[in-house]
Amino acid sequence: MGSKKVMFVFLSFLLFVSLAHAGKPGPLDQNSTNHEDVKKMAESSAEGLEVIGKVVMIGVVSGKAIFGPPLDEYWTKKLQEEAAKKGDAGSS
Repeated sequence: MGSKKVMFVFLSFLLFVSLAHAGKPGPLDQNSTNHEDVKKMAESSAEGLEVIGKVVMIGVVSGKAIFGPPLDEYWTKKLQEEAAKKGDAGSS
């Protein structure tokens, strides 16, 4: 198995674990509205945002690792082709 596939599997697992943690029920009781519960809800919201941030970071890093080199190669070739076309048009 290639190193990119291993990295993809590992990061996919981390994403799955993060999303599983984010889906846990909140700390509020159904019939409770006191201030402590509101504080708990705010804390759980902050934890949820933290998890989302980590998931986004994992996605960006894994996407860069998996798709970065092929995209760099593609754009290098594309820019060379455009430069060659401009050179041909300028010499005519």
